[in-house]
Amino acid sequence: MSREIWIRLGADMRALRESAGVSLRQAEARSGWGRGTLSQVENGKARPSRTLVEWYEQAFDADGLLLSTYAEARGAHRSEYRDSPAPHVLDGDAFECANPLLPVGALVRAGRTVTVGWTLHNTGTVSWTGRQLRRVGAHAAAQLLGSPRAVDLPDCPPSGTVDARIEVTAPATPGTLAAYWQIVDARSRPCFPIAHLLCTVLVVR
Repeated sequence: MSREIWIRLGADMRALRESAGVSLRQAEARSGWGRGTLSQVENGKARPSRTLVEWYEQAFDADGLLLSTYAEARGAHRSEYRDSPAPHVLDGDAFECANPLLPVGALVRAGRTVTVGWTLHNTGTVSWTGRQLRRVGAHAAAQLLGSPRAVDLPDCPPSGTVDARIEVTAPATPGTLAAYWQIVDARSRPCFPIAHLLCTVLVVR
C-alpha cells in the first residue's frame, strides 16, 4: 500500500524541480546525487533518503509537503511489515470518489480542527458492510495532520453512495501537509490494493 505514496512523492519532487526550471543535470551538480538516482526517485522506481527529500524541500521551497508525504510513506511502509493484514480484494468491488469537502491546498489555521471527506460511489457489485477508513502511516505527530486511526464508513449497497467524514487537526507548525486513508473491511484488511483517499492542506498561523 505504501508504493502509491512513494510514487506520488517522486512525482511531486519532479514537478517542483521542473517548475523551478532546473534540469536533472543541474540538480545533480547542486545536490551531489547522480542523475540516475534522481531520475529513479522522481519516477517512483527508487525510494529517496530523508536527506534527499530535505534537499528538494529546501532547493525548491516545498513548504513541508515533501517531508509530510515522506513521513506518510515511511509510516505506511513500516505498517506493512508489522502484522498488518494482507489486502482482501473481492471480485466486482469498486468505487469512485467525488465531492471533496476541502479543495487541494485548502488553507487551515494552525491548531484548528476541520472536517475532510468525500462522497464515495459504490460502482461495483459488492455490498459494503462494516468497513472503515483507516489512516495510512502515522496518524499523530508534531508536524503531521492529526486524525483518528480509523473511522466507520456507512454501509452501502451496489450503486449506492455514502459520505465519508474525518476530523483532522492541523499542527502548530505552518506548512503544506498531506494525509492518506484507505478503505478496509471489518477485519482491517485493505479492500483495494492501491486506492488511497488524499487530503492536502496548507497550514497557516
